[in-house]
Order: sequence, then structure tokens, then C-alpha cells
Amino acid sequence: MSDLAPSPVQTPIEVEESGPSTAPTAPQPKPERARRKLDLSQNKRGAFSVLMGTLNKAKKEDKERNASEAAQKRALLEKRLHAKLARQSKSADRATQSKRERAAAAKKEEELAMKENLMRFRQRQIPNLAQCLLTSDRIDTDTQSLTSQEVLAAFQPPRSHGPPGKAAKSVIFYKPAKLLPWQEELISRRTSLVKAALEQEWNDWKVEKEEGLEKVEKMKKSAEELLQEPKDDDEEMKDTDKGEAEAAGVDESPIKD
Repeated sequence: MSDLAPSPVQTPIEVEESGPSTAPTAPQPKPERARRKLDLSQNKRGAFSVLMGTLNKAKKEDKERNASEAAQKRALLEKRLHAKLARQSKSADRATQSKRERAAAAKKEEELAMKENLMRFRQRQIPNLAQCLLTSDRIDTDTQSLTSQEVLAAFQPPRSHGPPGKAAKSVIFYKPAKLLPWQEELISRRTSLVKAALEQEWNDWKVEKEEGLEKVEKMKKSAEELLQEPKDDDEEMKDTDKGEAEAAGVDESPIKD
């Protein structure tokens, strides 16, 4: 029995099976997504500095854009205000000029009315005075050499002023109960001259009166036209503002505070 040596311990041999493995497999890692890296090395700024710089730049651009639009609106508004002030100034000037025209027309009418009364008074009074004698009449007066201007000048009221020796002297009108031949001839000649002179004076006055009334009507018409607002300037200004607003891309509505 001693010849028999102990048998070595036999170790089990594992045999791999050719079939599919049932052991759990480890999860595969997902591929990393490519990310854009910020250049943080420029000017030695960090991520926060880059972000703040971008925000400030956007804020500045937005502010400049708003300032540009506001400036255009403000310029358009200022132009409208200047145009409005100019129209108001012109309107005030026209109102003042219209007032002056109306005052001048009223004054002219008053002058014409006063002269009308004076002319009518002369037409009634001077023929009666022509039937009288004057204290300045002389017996040697040449009646044939008398003119209408000299006769009418004799009936003018006396003047207390004038050059020495040329100031009119006061005269007295009288009519004797019985006239002498030379007095009758003088009165007859004076009456005929006065009648012709007054007729010519009245005709001249009618022409002057018509011209004066035409002038008064023109003054009144001018005063009315000055009070009317010119529409062409307003329409032209509106078209200009609209065209400029469309070209600049600015709303025509007024700016609200």
C-alpha cells in the first residue's frame, strides 16, 4: 500500500458555453455635445464681463435708435410750432392792418360827409349873399373884369393869419332899400358869376365824392380780405409735413409726454 502515491487534487475546469451570455452589460456613455466655448482670454475678461458688455452694447444701440426717432419727432414738432407761430404772427399783422384800413375808411367817410354838408351850405348861402353889397365894393369896380374865382373869394370867411398885407379883411354884407345903377350892375354881374362858379364847384365835388366813395369801398374790401385766413399756405404746410414724416418714417401724431 506504500507503493501507492496520493493522487493530486483535481481542480475543476470551467468550460465556456457557446450560447448567448445572460450576464448584464455596463451602460454605454453618451457622446458629449459640442459646445461653443467663449473666448475668455480677450482683454482678460471673465464670462460675466462679456455678458455685461453685450447687454450694455444692446442697451446703447436701443437708446441710440430711440433717440434718433425722438429727435426726428422733436424736429418735426418744432417745425410745426415755428410754422404755427409764423401763421399767428401773420394773422396778428393782418388783423392790425385790417383795423387800420377800417379806421382809414371811417375817417374818409366822415371827411366826405363833412364836405358834403359844407358844399350844400355854400350852394344855399352864397347865392343869397351875392344879392347883397359888400363894404369893400367900389363905384369904379370894373364888372367885366370880374372872375368867378374873385367873386367866390370875396365870400370866404376872413383869415386872421397870413403874410402882412395879404390877410383877408372882414367885410359886411348889406343891401340898400334902393340901389344905384352901378350897384345893380355889380350885383347882376356877381350873381351870374356866382351861379356859374357854384355849378362848376358842385360838378367837381360830385366827381371827387365818387372817387372818395370808391376808395372807401376798396379800403373796406381790403380790411375784410385781411381778416380771412389764407388756406393755400396751410394746405401746403400740411403736405410738406406729411411728406417729410413719411420720408423719415415718423408718425405724424404729436409726441405725448
